[in-house]
Amino acid sequence: MMRALQQLFAPRQVPTTRDELDQPLLYFGDEALTLRACAEGIFITGSSGSGKTSGSGAAIVRAYLRNGFGGIVTCC
Repeated sequence: MMRALQQLFAPRQVPTTRDELDQPLLYFGDEALTLRACAEGIFITGSSGSGKTSGSGAAIVRAYLRNGFGGIVTCC
């Protein structure tokens, strides 16, 4: 368990790209969330109490703030 957490939160080498929209903001395992994907929209689903807002939503908003822009998480 500890090894999985260390790998998840370990610093990663960010590949240099020419387009700023393709810079990774956040990693979910091996998948990178890019600004391009954020501009296209993010939709998180799950049952009540599954941690959509406090888990995924909070991680995405923190990544936004770390990179100098804001965001909003709406729930219904």
